[in-house]
Amino acid sequence: MKQKESLQYCESNLNKKKYELTVIENQSLLLKQHKIELKKEDSQLLQEALQTSVRLVSQNSLQQTMQVVSEGAEKNQESFANKISQQLVPSLNKTINELAGQLQSQKYLEVASGFSRIIKELQEMHEQVLQLEEDAKK
Repeated sequence: MKQKESLQYCESNLNKKKYELTVIENQSLLLKQHKIELKKEDSQLLQEALQTSVRLVSQNSLQQTMQVVSEGAEKNQESFANKISQQLVPSLNKTINELAGQLQSQKYLEVASGFSRIIKELQEMHEQVLQLEEDAKK
């Protein structure tokens, strides 16, 4: 979400700056048309603003790129959400159900089954559960 918000912020500020520079360009044209002379400092500031305007015109491709990135991010987000809901969650649920089924096994309820083997199997299941927790956090 932060990427999308950042792109929107950049885009809105870019549009605002474009508008401001358009106003400056128009004012510059009016000054030239009416042959109004500017102080050297003001003339330099105007030149810098016009150079910035030229840079912004070339940055239209940047704006288009930002839009493509934004659209790509949305598609990736949808794809990731689908992968989680259609592949990862069902797989996780299946493994959890298998482990739960194994725990219901009669062999864990019988004393003659051998405690060391049962403890080892239960430890292995516990490790699987811990791994599933880690996988779910990713």
